Amino acid sequence: SRPAPPGKAGRRLLGPLLDDVRACGTAPAGTAFSEKLNRAAFTAGGLAAAGHLDHGEGRLLLLEAADHARPHQQRRNRLIVEAGLRAGSDRPIHPKECP
Repeated sequence: SRPAPPGKAGRRLLGPLLDDVRACGTAPAGTAFSEKLNRAAFTAGGLAAAGHLDHGEGRLLLLEAADHARPHQQRRNRLIVEAGLRAGSDRPIHPKECP
């Protein structure tokens, strides 16, 4: 089988995490928003470090999801995203290929 194009596997893994972040927009509190955003950013950083996701694209996707869920805290969203991306970049993630 052919390997997936660069970015496809990364976006596939990141998609559900971004959905979890966006879903926090339906509830004002108690959704573990910061933890979900940090987990998604860490994953994106690891995928980018391994070449499975463009760093800039990952950052943009994260910020769009975060600002959708919590538009009133854009500065905080950016801090969480940047910290998660940095931490994740130290631990490359290589997705397993699906049969």
